Amino acid sequence: MKLQELLNYLPVVFQNIGRSIYGRKLIKERYGKMYHTTIAALKQQNYKDKSQNELRQQMALQLFIQTVSQNSPYYQKAWQEIDVTQIKTPDHLHLLPITEKESFRKNIETVYTLPEQESITSFTGGTTGKSLKVRYTPEDFQQRMAFLDHFKMQLGIDVFKDKKATFSGRSFSKSFWPWDNNV
Repeated sequence: MKLQELLNYLPVVFQNIGRSIYGRKLIKERYGKMYHTTIAALKQQNYKDKSQNELRQQMALQLFIQTVSQNSPYYQKAWQEIDVTQIKTPDHLHLLPITEKESFRKNIETVYTLPEQESITSFTGGTTGKSLKVRYTPEDFQQRMAFLDHFKMQLGIDVFKDKKATFSGRSFSKSFWPWDNNV
């Protein structure tokens, strides 16, 4: 039995304590050293310098392609006939074959670039009806949070004060809600 399932059988007060502990874990995962380093760098960036922004994009793309081609068995096979060092800008992405969604979904275990025990797991929104499990390195996860929060800050949202609820392919038990789900 999973911890989440066990939690659903406990009295509400213990469920709340368990969820609070889980919330603390999420805060540590999301807002560590890499988060603060990235958010500070984003605040300092000159977004009007197009060539500087394009250079950052190119460097990030090259690192991504290198990581995927070296660490994903799926893409090692799919890209075996391609010289991935040729992919230097977004304009070169046409050199890569298109990965069909169902093929990606069926082969997800070989798509991953790191083992689950070394990753932070998240889920896609499941807008097509099936959410996917996504694995991040702890640093990548914090960097992702920094990019999202920086974007929100640009819109005037105080990410640490404004209340929010996020639903991303997760199910909530009936005991989570204070009202009847059948209403």
